[in-house]
Parts: sequence; structure tokens; C-alpha cells
Amino acid sequence: MGQEEGDTESMELSDVALVSLKKIQDDYREHLAKRERVFESYRAIEETLKETEEDFQRITNESIRNQMLAMQSAIQSQQLANILRETSNRNLDNPTARSRTVTRNSTTQLQKQLVREKTNADLNTSIKMEELRQLDAASQAIVRRRLMCFQSGMELQREWAALQQEWLKFFMLYWPHTDPEQRFTKREIEERLAIFDKSERDDYAALIARALLLERIGQATEGLKLVDQVLSVETAFETTACFAKSLLLCSLDRNKDAKVFYQRGMKDKVRSPYDAWIRGRIATIQKKWSLAESEWKSLLSIPEFEVTSRRALALLHYTRLSKSPIEGRKSIKEAQEAFDLEPTHDWYSHFVLGLAAYGAGDSDVAKEHIDQALNKSSDENRSLCERVQEAIENERPFVWEFRRDEDLDE
Repeated sequence: MGQEEGDTESMELSDVALVSLKKIQDDYREHLAKRERVFESYRAIEETLKETEEDFQRITNESIRNQMLAMQSAIQSQQLANILRETSNRNLDNPTARSRTVTRNSTTQLQKQLVREKTNADLNTSIKMEELRQLDAASQAIVRRRLMCFQSGMELQREWAALQQEWLKFFMLYWPHTDPEQRFTKREIEERLAIFDKSERDDYAALIARALLLERIGQATEGLKLVDQVLSVETAFETTACFAKSLLLCSLDRNKDAKVFYQRGMKDKVRSPYDAWIRGRIATIQKKWSLAESEWKSLLSIPEFEVTSRRALALLHYTRLSKSPIEGRKSIKEAQEAFDLEPTHDWYSHFVLGLAAYGAGDSDVAKEHIDQALNKSSDENRSLCERVQEAIENERPFVWEFRRDEDLDE
């Protein structure tokens, strides 16, 4: 495979990835529309309850009144209304925007509420039919209308909880597009940024993703502005945003400021695997190799992270070759396991295995895989492979840098 074929393959893979990213953006807009429909439905329920309140107060049957009030307490309609109102005002940059952001507190409150309440209770049996029949037709209509409102409210609670969990999954979908392994070319990064630039204003997962991509092309200052938008509101992404900001600040050599946000992120005991990955990257910038190793090792048991973590560990051990020959054996072990776990192999798979093999002293295997990487790569990644190829041919060391700023500047 020549350079032209390698460029073609790289572009085809990039096109598929870009289509995938655009689809995620479309799904997010659909998600927002669902949230808006839930919000509007709940407003309609509130209006109905207000309309029937005065008439309901005139119903004299004490048993029915008590049971209706108990149901009203059970559904905690005011609490849900407050949650919805709270989330509608979370966009501080645009207070009038009709955003429906899930906050950490609202998620916790609603989940606890749903556990406590038997939301699937049969409301029709909550009132004895004998007592209901004792009311006049007008009173029966009021009771039934309010019952339907309570039932609809419970269904909306379940739908709202499901939408909250769905909202949190968007960062997981965006993650591969943040270039966690620093393997994208500048062109690939800019293509993704062009798509992310069209994100919804309250797509906070997309803001973090954009910030991480900007850091890759030396625009960490611009990335900080995006992360600050996330940190200016209360969202479930606060911890990840803290570590992302710490990473960007480290890239700008603002280590004292970076430490503040790193420590802020560490205060939350519930952290995602994405946080561990970002902390690993921070550790490599600071050349804290043991800490980086610990962070990436913690991800090996997570299937979605095993391959990328093993590759990161392979490169980490390679950087420590001067300390001990054992590092070379560790490097090739991790690289080979990652390679074996993958059903197909692109330039980066071959590159990591080739570099690890070179570090372990197997120049023949190293040359084989670096040649494959060279054929499958494009742009500055091709230049990187050529430098490693030259080092192998001349039997001289190759220094791996986790920060690939030099490659993107070529």
C-alpha cells in the first residue's frame, strides 16, 4: 500500500467518524425536543390541578378528600415542578433560553423519589367505588380529572428520569471524538471542531469535548472559555470539567492554577473513567509516570477502555526504558495484548506495537509494524512514522513525547 492508498483509507475512516459525530448531534437535538415535550406536559398538568382546586375544596366527602391529598403528597408534584423550573434557568449565559439541563441535585432527588414512591400504583383503586358513586356527577368529574393528572404526573416522572440518564450518556458518545490517544491529525481535529461548533448552547458534554480538541492543536486558552461555561452552571459534568480545565492549564504551564481545579475534581468521590483518563494525561505532562500508570491501570477492567489503556501503558513503559530493561518487556506485553484484542488494525495499532517492539530490542518486528503504520497513516502521522522508521534503520533511540505539539506544527 502506497502513500496515496494510505491517505484514501485514512480519509474514508475519517468520513465515517464524522458522519457518526453528526448523528450524535442530531440525537442530542431530538433529546432536547423530548425534554421540552415533558416540560410542557407537566405545565399542562399543573394548570389542570389549579383549575380544579377550588371545586375540589368543595367536595365534602372526607374519605375521598384524604385519599386524594395523600396521592398529591405521594407524587410530590410541587417538587417535580421545582426541578423542572430549576433546570429551565440553568443557562447563565442566556437566562431566557429554554434549556432543560439535568443537574446533579435534580438527578439525585428524582431517583430517590422514584425509589420511595410506588409510581406504578393502580390509581383507580385508591378511591372506593362505593364512595365515589356517592358524589354528584360534577364532583365525580373533578375527582376523575385530578386522578388522571396524578397518573400522568407519575408517568412524566419516569420519563423525566429516563431522559436524565440518556443526557448523561452523550459524553460517552462524544469521548472517542475528543482524541483521547492524541492520534488525530490536525485536519481530523479541525473537521470535528467544525461539527462541534454547531452544538446546542446547553450541550455541556460537547463543550468539554471541544475544549479537549482545542488543547490538542495548541488553543488551550480558547478551550478554557468553553470549560468555564460548563463550570458556571451546576451539571453532572462538573468533575470532568474540573479535570479538563486542569489539563488545559497544565498545557499552558499554569501549574499552580491547574492544581486548584485538580483538587476540586478530587473532592468528588464518584468519578467517571473519563476522569481517570484525563488525570493520566495530566500526569504525563507533569512526567509523573507512576501516577499515570496507576490511572490507566485502573481502567483495564473496563471493556471500552482496555485497548486504549493498554496502548497508553505500552507507550508509558517505553518512555521509561532508560530506567530498566524490564520496562521494554512491559511495553511489548501491553502493546501486543492491545493489538490482539482488536479485530482490525489501523496505523496507530501498528505504530504502538512497532515502537514497543523496538524498545524491547526486536528490530525486525518493529520495522514490520512501523512500515504498516506508515502505509496506513496520513499527514503529520506519516511524518511521525517516518521518523521512527529512520531511527530503526539507523539503530538509534527514538524519544516518544506524549504531547504531540511538534507533530501538529509541521
